Amino acid sequence: MIHTFSSRNRTTRILSAVIHGAIITFSSMALPSLAQSDFRLHKDDVAFPRVRDINWMNSTYLEKQRRRVDNLARSDVGRQLHGNMSDIATLQRIVDRELIANDSKEMLQALGVVLGDVYVAENKDLQWMVYEDAQGPSHAICIKDTKHCIFAITMLSRRMAVGVKPNVQETYTKGLNLIKPFFEKLPFSD
Repeated sequence: MIHTFSSRNRTTRILSAVIHGAIITFSSMALPSLAQSDFRLHKDDVAFPRVRDINWMNSTYLEKQRRRVDNLARSDVGRQLHGNMSDIATLQRIVDRELIANDSKEMLQALGVVLGDVYVAENKDLQWMVYEDAQGPSHAICIKDTKHCIFAITMLSRRMAVGVKPNVQETYTKGLNLIKPFFEKLPFSD
């Protein structure tokens, strides 16, 4: 899918793939809509997408979401979150037992925060970042020092909001397979 955004005298195209609720930006390029000699960047023009480190407000939001899921897991599943692959099974139990209403968007997205934590814990190349495009900022799991990101927060919530019970392990694996080709390759690692 190609999204085109216009701003003054430039057009930005962003190529992205939407697969099972995950969006990955593969590339972006700024193209002048006029002749190259007529291209001027105005001070209020913003190049999208942008990726930045999370700040204390973002960290606080993510921590609040983790606590919500951990409290639910402790009270209704008899397990706690550990911030590693074992959380996949805990998330699956929450999904299977339908412990969260389909219309509880914030709580459904809290499950995605925990899924994102698993990506970060299990893959040294990934970290929580804020991905900003013309639609606004979003929390994302991104490859360090790149704009290659997956949106774990909505990977489960979009499915569950329409009544689908996702396989959490399968969702995790598909997301990882989408972003893994963009991991930094070590010399002689092929």
